[in-house]
Amino acid sequence: MLQQAILNELRCDPAIDPVRIRVAVNDGLAVLSGAVSTYPEKCRAEAIAWRMQGITRVRNDIEVRITVGDYRTDATLQRVLGDLLEALARLPERPAVTVRDGWVTLEGEVAWAFQKQLVEKAVRDIAGVRGITNRITVLRKPQQARIAR
Repeated sequence: MLQQAILNELRCDPAIDPVRIRVAVNDGLAVLSGAVSTYPEKCRAEAIAWRMQGITRVRNDIEVRITVGDYRTDATLQRVLGDLLEALARLPERPAVTVRDGWVTLEGEVAWAFQKQLVEKAVRDIAGVRGITNRITVLRKPQQARIAR
């Protein structure tokens, strides 16, 4: 039942082409496999699986197969991502970005968890990205200044 529910949700989502996605469910574990043409599709499929009541774990083995129109060389992708991160507001220090075979690795430090998420969400939607390894470290919450009375 859970397998069919996930497949139905995938079919109803206009941002996903579910034709090449396979779903298996066993004891609360949803395993997604197959292929999609964009990284956001892969992420969205995983989010749909997590939404299902009764799913306690998700393994996302979906492969991102970039279409010819979305293909970027690693050098081009690294330049585009560097420019993107440079332009992000609310990010005082820019993380380092490396790209290999379309797989993006993010490294550095940020003060807040929302900044780490902001970077990953921005990178996720760039054409040519096949996956992300986010190694950005969130520093401890800065101490609040005490007001003298």
